[in-house]
Amino acid sequence: APVGRMNLQSVGRDAAAPSSGAIELRHSGAMDTSELAVVTTTAADIDWLTGFARTLVAEEVIACANILPAIRAVYRWEGEVTEDVEALAVLHTTTAALDRLQERIATEHPYAVPQVVVLRADAAAGYLNWVRGAVAVTPGPAAAK
Repeated sequence: APVGRMNLQSVGRDAAAPSSGAIELRHSGAMDTSELAVVTTTAADIDWLTGFARTLVAEEVIACANILPAIRAVYRWEGEVTEDVEALAVLHTTTAALDRLQERIATEHPYAVPQVVVLRADAAAGYLNWVRGAVAVTPGPAAAK
């Protein structure tokens, strides 16, 4: 697959995303030099998780989300070992947007203690540039609604 293309269906992924590394910068100001951050979170309700991811893409908090509809979670909660089926979202953003993303998860997630795992990752230059262009350096007009 060409650099910058993904074979997984993604929420917010533009089918015409650049594969050459060239990108049209949509945000004014200084060049974004932040790195790729991959954040995972889970939810029992896939529709809620997908809607949340779509909102984050629309508001330029994340570039895209890969949603796995069914994973089995085994964990200890209130002293008991519990097993549930959940959906998993893998959210792609920049390190500059991490605080905004983590705040949104903390305030909007239905779980009392949502999973938020942050991985700083290397990425192909073209893909990293696409993510940087898709994520607002500062909250944009869509986020101000």
